[in-house]
Amino acid sequence: MTPYLVPPEEIDRFWSFLEHGLETVKLTDETVEWTLESVNNTAKNGAAYTVLGVKDDVAVGFFMGYPQPDGAFFVWIAHLHLGYDLGEGIDMLASFAKDLGCTRLIFGTNRRGWERIARKYGFRPTYWEKAL
Repeated sequence: MTPYLVPPEEIDRFWSFLEHGLETVKLTDETVEWTLESVNNTAKNGAAYTVLGVKDDVAVGFFMGYPQPDGAFFVWIAHLHLGYDLGEGIDMLASFAKDLGCTRLIFGTNRRGWERIARKYGFRPTYWEKAL
């Protein structure tokens, strides 16, 4: 999986893909505090990186996030289409964050499934954190 960093001025070009993934996330987690409009605004003003995961020239997922002052990369939102390798997606995200100089990945979620999946990929709870 290859990362494609979407420049803020190109968000509209990819918005339908992002919107579909965001809607899917909302269906599985009714506690999300963002709206489609707030995500769009955040992406367009460059307050978070928007990165597509590309496999065989097809976008198969995305993540949005930003570096923290303590060296962590906070994964704000992420989505991967069913049937694609989550481990490969996490590796892509980790590589992207490491290239920015980050030393950890962190994310927060109320989705119970991460309690059994996150440890498998090297995260530990506080938030969910992984050393890079």
